[in-house]
Amino acid sequence: MLVSAGCSHPGHTVAQAGAPATGVTEPSPPGGEKLVVTLQTGLEGKVASVNGRYVVLNFPVGSLPALEQKLYVYHLGLKTAELRVSGPQLDDTIVADVISGQVSMGDRVSAK
Repeated sequence: MLVSAGCSHPGHTVAQAGAPATGVTEPSPPGGEKLVVTLQTGLEGKVASVNGRYVVLNFPVGSLPALEQKLYVYHLGLKTAELRVSGPQLDDTIVADVISGQVSMGDRVSAK
């Protein structure tokens, strides 16, 4: 015989067998849609200026790409160009060559 003991105050929930108890109740998204969370741990910056086949990139302090590293440009979530870091570097900015595609000021730059 199973005996169940627990609190009976309002708002208390009991975890089902086999489910990990997290202590956090997450609201479900509207319309019953599944919520997907993606953590990004890679290098990410943005295009500060465009000068023909060269671009100046801005990155958070302490996370500049290496020379000759290949980067990808995203405009409105779509990959639009490929870059190769050429330098020089000054503070949190670095210059890259446009290998292919179109680049606009403000585009997102990522190593992935």
